[in-house]
Amino acid sequence: MIRLLLAGVLCAVSLTGSAAEDGFSSPLPAATRPMRFEAPPGGPLAFRGAVSVRPPFAAFGGLSGLAMETPDTAIGVSDKGRWLRLKLRIEGGRLRGVEEASEAPLLDLSGRPWPSGGRDAEGVARDEASGRLWVSFEGWHRLQAYDAPGGPSAAILEAPEWAGFSENGGLEALALAPDGALWAIREAAAGDEFPIWVGGAAGWSRKHLPRRGPFRPTDADFGPDGWLYVSERAFSFIGGFRFRLRRFRWGDGAAPVAEEEVLSFGVESYIDNIEAVTIWRRDDRTYLLIASDDNFFLLQHTVLAMYEVRG
Repeated sequence: MIRLLLAGVLCAVSLTGSAAEDGFSSPLPAATRPMRFEAPPGGPLAFRGAVSVRPPFAAFGGLSGLAMETPDTAIGVSDKGRWLRLKLRIEGGRLRGVEEASEAPLLDLSGRPWPSGGRDAEGVARDEASGRLWVSFEGWHRLQAYDAPGGPSAAILEAPEWAGFSENGGLEALALAPDGALWAIREAAAGDEFPIWVGGAAGWSRKHLPRRGPFRPTDADFGPDGWLYVSERAFSFIGGFRFRLRRFRWGDGAAPVAEEEVLSFGVESYIDNIEAVTIWRRDDRTYLLIASDDNFFLLQHTVLAMYEVRG
């Protein structure tokens, strides 16, 4: 999560509506307006619609990670310790809007909401076979497992070196590989590389992403094509937000054997602070969704942009 030194007051985070059996608030309709963020012609991605979402309740925002629950429902985490469930309106293979949204607190192992020092959720990865979700946190740097969103945490994973991370330099991006291994990517670089912890409860091995310019990783997901897609952000008070999406392949070593930039936008695009990416199959096609974190700041907005992966 980037912490903007901008004047303003953050929206208060509060529960809205009555809680459903799974702990989520009653769904509310979400107003959207269309936007356009075209992919480069001839590239592997084809633009399939984008919307800016007006917050339907105070807890909506701060979106830092995404995964797909169903072909039409996204589950996200926010840096204020909330789950966000978004029912997408996809028609003719294009994102047309968000039909409704709901939220629930991220809970600890005892079923209580995380306190302010432990709720900064940054990434989420879903095991399609079991439905289990893993969430990465900054501040108190760790991974938490959830058997269902809205329920209590089922497990916690830590590594000794994570305790030495700076508050805003921890496990920003999280992905689950086809072999079941977790890939946790640190936001802060070590020289010209961003460290990756690969593994899980049985232990960790190390890989890395090459650093290119001022961009830092914000989220990641493996596609069915075997590529690891990594969203990256750069920010300056003069230049604003820039966004880049790269994809990588690995062999047996720590460094990727292939790297490709597939999408990028500058401040002039108004794509805002992209922090989340997820990839899924729908109607025998592969789609990729990116989303922005509005930092609960009135001059920013939540953007969802969908692409078809065609190469």
